[in-house]
Amino acid sequence: MHLLVRIPLRLNFTMTTKAQHDAGPSLRNYVLGFSISIVLTLFSFLLAPHAGGFAAACIVLAALVQLFVQLTFFLHMGRERGPQWNLGIFMFAVTIIGILIGGTLWIMSNLAHLHMHPPTTTDLYENGIVAPQNELK
Repeated sequence: MHLLVRIPLRLNFTMTTKAQHDAGPSLRNYVLGFSISIVLTLFSFLLAPHAGGFAAACIVLAALVQLFVQLTFFLHMGRERGPQWNLGIFMFAVTIIGILIGGTLWIMSNLAHLHMHPPTTTDLYENGIVAPQNELK
């Protein structure tokens, strides 16, 4: 929690002066963003086999930092004139991430349930015919 207090709410890595702001993004900013993204990805791959249960939290944290880096360096959030787009883009990203994570967990739980409790022929048939609950409708 102590770290969250020290993190500024808005980090502007891309521009320092008004002249640079008017000139647009530079190659240096793209290379810096790409480098940070590569380091975060390698961190996740190197950490996964060695950290055990702690790895999931670290990978999620690295993914969130990488999302922030990509929004800042590649989508140039925080540099546009109207800040109303920031919230819209961020909420869209959170929605897509939620759908992906939720859908993955849902599919994995269904597969685990089916593999732990596979239906038997007595569950599927009653007296030699398909049980009413298993009929196609």
